[in-house]
Amino acid sequence: MKRLITAVSALMIVAMMLAFGGCGEPTKATLEDIASSNTELTKTIKDGIEVPQGTSAKVSFSGDSFDVTYTFDDAMDSDLEKRLVSSFDENADTLREGCESAIDDLQKQTEISGITGTIHILNADGKEIWSVSYPKQ
Repeated sequence: MKRLITAVSALMIVAMMLAFGGCGEPTKATLEDIASSNTELTKTIKDGIEVPQGTSAKVSFSGDSFDVTYTFDDAMDSDLEKRLVSSFDENADTLREGCESAIDDLQKQTEISGITGTIHILNADGKEIWSVSYPKQ
């Protein structure tokens, strides 16, 4: 009988912890939460992305981060890949300005601080050939 009372008491304590565990400070929405529920914000971000001819682009969100992934339509050989990587490296500051400006706008619109963004460049086979994250840590 004593074991039964102890087991029931333990179950009641666990049930109360589960029932009241959600009380307290509300959880703040992440960029991912906002993007999944706000089609206008998502559309604005997607519309702001330049998609060079011969590529496709995709935007995804995870927590307070976003990723923009560009994929080339046609496969390229390693020499062209190397030249493109060199060009992306040389133009990283230009990309930084645009990405950090977009991050500032997102932080103002969503009232979320600490948003980060990553740009990925993929060959047609899906292999990543270059990426950069902003703001730089």
